[in-house]
Amino acid sequence: MADDEEKTEEPTPKRRDEARKKGQVAKSQDLTKAALMLAGMGLIYALGGGIRTKLGRFMGWCFENIHTVNFSEEGINSLLLSVISLVIGILAPFAIGLLFFVLVACILQVGLKVSFETLKPNFGKLDPIKGFKNIFSTSALMRVVMSLLKLAVIGTVLYYAIANEIEIVFALHTFEVVTIFAIIGDMVFWMVVKMAIAMLVLAIIDLIYQRYNHEKQLKMSHQEIKDEMKQSEGDPQVKARIHRKMMENTFKRMMASVPEADVVVANPTHFAIALKYDAAISDAPIVIAKGQRLIAKRIKELAKEAGIPIVEDKPLARALFKTVEVGEQVPPALFRAVAKLLGYIYRMKNKKKRGGLVKSG
Repeated sequence: MADDEEKTEEPTPKRRDEARKKGQVAKSQDLTKAALMLAGMGLIYALGGGIRTKLGRFMGWCFENIHTVNFSEEGINSLLLSVISLVIGILAPFAIGLLFFVLVACILQVGLKVSFETLKPNFGKLDPIKGFKNIFSTSALMRVVMSLLKLAVIGTVLYYAIANEIEIVFALHTFEVVTIFAIIGDMVFWMVVKMAIAMLVLAIIDLIYQRYNHEKQLKMSHQEIKDEMKQSEGDPQVKARIHRKMMENTFKRMMASVPEADVVVANPTHFAIALKYDAAISDAPIVIAKGQRLIAKRIKELAKEAGIPIVEDKPLARALFKTVEVGEQVPPALFRAVAKLLGYIYRMKNKKKRGGLVKSG
C-alpha cells in the first residue's frame, strides 16, 4: 500500500497546492508572538508621549471640573462618552498597528493565503490511537525541546536584565513616587524588548524546523505520484487503449476508402499511396490512404481486388508519403507529376485496360 511505502519523492505542485488549501503550511506561532511583542513595545515607544499627554489633559480636566459635573443621567452619559472616546483614541492606533504587524509576520511566513479548512471540525483528531502516536512523535518531542529552550532563554534574559538594574531597584525608596514609576516602567519596557528579541531568535530556529518538517510530511511515494498522475491526466493504460482503438478505427476507414481511389502510387515494397481526384470537390488530387511495408502491402491488395491501377514510381511515392497526410491535397510541387500520372491512368481507362501492375511512362 502507498501508506506503507517509503516516501522519498519531492511533493508535486498539486500536493503543495492541496496542502495550502487545507491550511497546512510551515509557520511558527512563536514568530508571530515575538513580532507582536516587538510591535507592541515599538508602538508604546512611539505613541507613549501622546498617550501621556492625552491622559494628563483628561485627568487635569477631571480635577478642575469635578465639582461642576452634572451627576444626572445626561451628565453621566456625557462623561462616559468622553471616557470611551479617550480609550478608543488611545487603543485604536495600538490595535491597528498590532494587526498590521501580525499580518506582515504571517504573510512573510506563508504568503497571502486565506483558508477556512482548519476551522472545520475534524473528528479524526479524536482518535485515541493517533493521539497516542502524536504524543511520542518527533514533532511532539521538538515542541517540548523548544518549550524548555524558551523557558531557559527567557529566564536567562530576565535574570541578567534584573541583575544589571539591581542597584537601582534597591535605591528606589530614595526617589519620589513619580520617578519610581518612570524607572520601573523603563526597566519593564527594555526587559520585554530583550525577551521579544530572544523569542524572535528562537522563533526563526523554530520556523526553519517547521519548514523542514512540513517538507518531510509532504513527501510522496512512487505510488502516490502514479495515482496523482492517473487522477490528473488519466490512467496511461486507459489512454493507450483509447489511442489504440482510435488508430484501429482510422486504419479501418482508410482501408475502406482504398476501392474509391483513382490510382495507387507505389514503391515496390516500401510505400503505397492511394489518390483520388474529384474536380467538384477539390482543385488537386487527395491522398485517401497511405502506408508502408505491411500497410502498403494491404493497400495494394485491396487495390488489386477493386481493380484500381497500381503505378510504381519510387521518387513520387517517397515524396507523397513524406509530405502529404491522409485527407490532404497533393501540394503544387508534386501536382505536375501526379497530373501526368492521372492523365496516363485516364488514357488507360479509355482504352479499357484496367487492373494489373502498370509501369508509369
